[in-house]
Amino acid sequence: MVAISAGAAVLTPAGCASGDPKGDKQMETGSMTTGLLGKSFDDVRQKLGEPIQEERFELGTVVSEFRIELTNLFNDTQRAENPPDIRESTWSLSPDENLTVWFSQSEQEDWRAIHVISWHPDDQF
Repeated sequence: MVAISAGAAVLTPAGCASGDPKGDKQMETGSMTTGLLGKSFDDVRQKLGEPIQEERFELGTVVSEFRIELTNLFNDTQRAENPPDIRESTWSLSPDENLTVWFSQSEQEDWRAIHVISWHPDDQF
């Protein structure tokens, strides 16, 4: 099941990762993740601690399934002519939930969160 809320996707396997059929955990995570959008990397790190994994890459024309929603933020022409630099950081929030935040950087600003996804560590992309 995929629920999208204000630029943040919350992924949960069949049912809910929390085992809560009402989706209360999903709603709680959704509001937390949308609050990260626009925040600096340092602000997010201060809130969540050190990420368990990080990667930096240019977002080109070929995009993996895990990163596909970033194509909604950067069109084909932008990605082909001037691929944006992206910083991808993942935190383990619990044994049942990882959180990945993508950051972009302009010449005038530090890394800013542009998209967030919450997903179960066993999810396959």
